[in-house]
Amino acid sequence: QTDTYSAWQPKASLAYHFTDDLMGYATFSKGFRSGGFNSVNVFGADYKQEGTTNYEAGVKSTLFGGKATLSLAGFYTDYKDQQIFNYDLATSSQNLVNAPDSRIYGVEVDFAARPFEGLDFNASFGYLDTKLKSFPDLPSASVDTSIIPGKRIPLSTEYTANVSAQYEHPIAGDWSGFGRVDYERRGDMYWQADNLDVQKAFNLVNLRAGIENDNFTASVYVKNAFDKAYLENFFPGEWLGFIDLSYPSNNRRQYGFEASYKF
Repeated sequence: QTDTYSAWQPKASLAYHFTDDLMGYATFSKGFRSGGFNSVNVFGADYKQEGTTNYEAGVKSTLFGGKATLSLAGFYTDYKDQQIFNYDLATSSQNLVNAPDSRIYGVEVDFAARPFEGLDFNASFGYLDTKLKSFPDLPSASVDTSIIPGKRIPLSTEYTANVSAQYEHPIAGDWSGFGRVDYERRGDMYWQADNLDVQKAFNLVNLRAGIENDNFTASVYVKNAFDKAYLENFFPGEWLGFIDLSYPSNNRRQYGFEASYKF
């Protein structure tokens, strides 16, 4: 099978500097993702191209005499024929289908600061509201698809928060030592369009400390320091007569040593 996909993708942006330290902007754009063919012939073998209409506006500012920056953005996206994975009972397979209408909107906040020499601090927060406004009738789907309109778009995390801090201090000669901590929180996320299976919110912490100069860096690290178990993928096997088949994270607590040299 072959097919051809095309779309017009305009983009327009407007920016205005209110002061030397405050800038506002607005952007309009259209996006596109090509269609394709499912490897197993269900729901019709092909799926349509996906289109988006995107709006974004925000402000960016410099604070405290250049020691910090703050940005705030809001966005809204309308989807046409969004490509969504769905499970098929007849073939026991996962395939792409098109949700005719869906939308997302949200806000993002980013803050960065160097309050004094050697210390860098960063924090960000994002909130995402998503909705499948309509969904096709799929007789052989794993669930009653009539319940899907109004549900959240799958694999869309409700919110994310990140905080990091790194401190670096001279030791001797051109050598310095550093330490870093990263914190991340991920909000609830649904695995499928029916919103029946959910990954609950969880926290992750990463740590790193080391020494470096202009050419050499050596550090020890701990990833997922509190050994949090979470899923990276999920497969709903109950409708095949099995218990839920899930794939736990490969990123349980890890620790190690890294070294690099720049010539």
